Amino acid sequence: MQGVFDCSQEAADCMGGMPAVTLELMSKAETTAWTKPGGWPAQVRIDIKVTARCCPGPAALEVNSGAHTDDASSRTGGPRVFVSYAHDDEQHVDCVRAFSEFLTVCGVDVHIDRWYQDRRRDWYQWAVGEIKRADFVVVIASTACRLAGDGEMGNAAHRGMQSELSLLRELLHSDRDRWLARLLPVVLPNGSVHDIPLFLQPQVADHYLVREFTVAGADDLLRAIFRWPLYRRPERGAEPIVLSTWAGAAGGHPVPAQAGPTAD
Repeated sequence: MQGVFDCSQEAADCMGGMPAVTLELMSKAETTAWTKPGGWPAQVRIDIKVTARCCPGPAALEVNSGAHTDDASSRTGGPRVFVSYAHDDEQHVDCVRAFSEFLTVCGVDVHIDRWYQDRRRDWYQWAVGEIKRADFVVVIASTACRLAGDGEMGNAAHRGMQSELSLLRELLHSDRDRWLARLLPVVLPNGSVHDIPLFLQPQVADHYLVREFTVAGADDLLRAIFRWPLYRRPERGAEPIVLSTWAGAAGGHPVPAQAGPTAD
């Protein structure tokens, strides 16, 4: 995988005034396996070259491999993710869109409302279908998201977000074993963990900080989506080891375990 992310000064201002940087991540392109919730395996191949501005503003994305295209109908094998977010303001919406573009280039099958405005829709029905089909639902933390999720928002404000979060609460309550792992609270640059709704358990369950729109900046989230832990449990030894026994008569020194009787 090869990625080049050039953050402009505008992007740096969004990320708390950090200077513009260029980060290059290079490794051998390879085919990786992940396990979809439900048990069946899939293959994800990532071989990309990306130039992307961090938020605000849309990312400029260049796909440099036939392994991934922008045509949703041709993408197969990658985890399907629905992005749920509140329209706090236009800058926040643009940042969420740039984040979604970044995930798409990383091989994630992302679905977000901004990419489905080609015709008149019943948006609640659309959201229900996307949430039920998704392998993961990414919930973007923001002030409006927290107020809607915690029931502290007026009935007429952000009705779409209130409906989506009500549905997510219902699904989590109905089948916690299934949905706890599928709901991924995400904090974007300049966001706050305190803006994650309480029903998503921001302190006692995992949340994901995206410091910048790079593989390194979103490492924890990408590992959760692709089910690729940083550390893997080693294979258990084929034969158990034989430990020494302790005998008080030997003055506290270990006495080798005695082998069992053998047939002559």
